[in-house]
Amino acid sequence: GQRGDVSAAFAFAERSLAMSERIGEAAMIAMSLLRIAGLNGSAGRVEPALLAIDRAIALQQDLGPNHPDVISAVQHRAFLLFRRGDLDAAEAGFRDNLDRRLEVFDESHPDVAWARADLAWLLNERGRNAEAEPLLQTALASLRASFGEQHMLTCEARQRLGAVLVALNRLDEAEPE
Repeated sequence: GQRGDVSAAFAFAERSLAMSERIGEAAMIAMSLLRIAGLNGSAGRVEPALLAIDRAIALQQDLGPNHPDVISAVQHRAFLLFRRGDLDAAEAGFRDNLDRRLEVFDESHPDVAWARADLAWLLNERGRNAEAEPLLQTALASLRASFGEQHMLTCEARQRLGAVLVALNRLDEAEPE
């Protein structure tokens, strides 16, 4: 069943980590660690996931700060901190993720939009909806332009904006979202 699949996935990830460590290729070891972090995160094991991600980020130093693999690791780490309830560190991580994506992509790129939506989601959780709202408006405009109205990410951003507008008591604006 499901549990067997999960443990098989773990066993495979651990084996590929051990193999990469023998070969000693930093980028490969980092990839294995990120896989293990993902599995741990999905299984609700936040601490081991964070340990694996921190090791991966340390091994990714040579790739440079704005390599796509590094940015995904930074984003993943922010999510794990959020799940752990470490909201200050998570917010710093989501801001870092947005800054890095802005250095790589232009303003209207979907990855930038989604980084804004993630930061806004965290701010909404912290009750800082007045800060979240403009981030989401900008993100939503980009996602609409990139993907159209029906796309999953556009819909998700609209729902988040709706929640923020409700929290700000702007119900007439929230209605369409």
